[in-house]
Amino acid sequence: MSLRHSIFSEWTKFWSVRLGGGVAIVIGALLALIPTLAGLDGSNPPMFSYHMAHRPFDGDGSVTARVTEHQGAGPGGGAGVVLKRDPERTAPYVALLLTRDRGVRLHTFRTEIAGTLTTTPAWLRLVRAGDTISGYESGDGSTWHEVGTMTLRGLPARIEAGLVTAAGPIGSSNCEANRTCPLSTATFDQVSLTAAADGQPWRSVDVGRPWSPAGSFTESGGVFTVRGGGDFRPFTNFDPNIADGALAGLLIGLPVLVAVGVLFATSEYATGLHRATFAATPRRWKVLAAKAIVLGGTVLAVEFTIVAAGFAWLVSNVESTGIAPIEYLHPAVVKAVLGTTAILFAVALVSLALGMLIRRPAGAIALVVSMLLVPPIVAENLPDTAGRWLTLLSPVGAGFGLLEPPTEYVTIPASPADPSTLPSTAIAAAALGGMVFVLLGLAVWRLRRLDA
Repeated sequence: MSLRHSIFSEWTKFWSVRLGGGVAIVIGALLALIPTLAGLDGSNPPMFSYHMAHRPFDGDGSVTARVTEHQGAGPGGGAGVVLKRDPERTAPYVALLLTRDRGVRLHTFRTEIAGTLTTTPAWLRLVRAGDTISGYESGDGSTWHEVGTMTLRGLPARIEAGLVTAAGPIGSSNCEANRTCPLSTATFDQVSLTAAADGQPWRSVDVGRPWSPAGSFTESGGVFTVRGGGDFRPFTNFDPNIADGALAGLLIGLPVLVAVGVLFATSEYATGLHRATFAATPRRWKVLAAKAIVLGGTVLAVEFTIVAAGFAWLVSNVESTGIAPIEYLHPAVVKAVLGTTAILFAVALVSLALGMLIRRPAGAIALVVSMLLVPPIVAENLPDTAGRWLTLLSPVGAGFGLLEPPTEYVTIPASPADPSTLPSTAIAAAALGGMVFVLLGLAVWRLRRLDA
């Protein structure tokens, strides 16, 4: 029987596997994506923080204020006006800030547009028209200059308008460690909201990380004093850990692939069908090659489609929880999608190879699961060098190395749970590919030399 006919035959057998073959692979991919789809719940660590005095804001309109003073701010600190979806979460926002070291900035996530003013007093205004928010600055309150325009997709009719202040980067004064952080004080007057919700009072909240002491605000005779910590750093690079961190559920989907791969290899031996298969295809390597092509091809097609769709959804919705928006083809996203698919592909083929070697489903599944879980645990109790190599030679240790950002983390891992020591892509790919090649080679040897 030719390889082409063997592939057709194995394709038919694949759909008769007890777990349903391709259906089970789809289930495995969806299980792996559960944390990705569920992770956008607003619990992500915020990328910025500040104190805000705010009021509900209905429909289109503007918020205007004059910043008369800003004391205690360091580099990265600023004071100004903001429009945002939610008062407490880091949520989508546009802020127009007078920063201590960079002058006026129209700011959202990692995007900034520079204004022209650099000192107080400075009049600042944000104007909303649907999902579009424009920022304006003025040195005298009468002549206005447009700083820029930004778009926040899917804003509801009611959002929040506020006055914000931030002291500067969290790292200064080591406040992230001891939780006592520097605060700045901003003073605003000539505050006006043209679309303020009727009957709703001013409130204040610390947005982002908790502060000690907490921020506060007061208002007297139209003068607002807002005191708080935090910072509006310019985010010039996307944090790649957001992409690969969404793969925390990868291990949830792997057991399904393990079962499919092992049962695809062993089901014929349980029924005796392997004798007819080998009689029709005397060159037994073709049988294994056909199984690998059918299983690997299905995994690649199904898993890549589902994983890519999941990450497309992630990229489309990540902005709604206050994380910097990214491009669909950002290198970190592309690498996460391809790396995830490669891990699932490799584990499926490893399971197939061990199933052909052992021939007993329970034993083969137990061995593959042990290969996935035991080496990282044992490695933590070994000397550094031995532990790193043991982890690297496990599917999990090598596989997770594929997910790390380009040019980063070039050492062999001590533990896959520690992203600072994961291997480079080249080392990880070589280890994972070598593992698949060796085990499939042993399976061919088993078929040719030791089979009845």
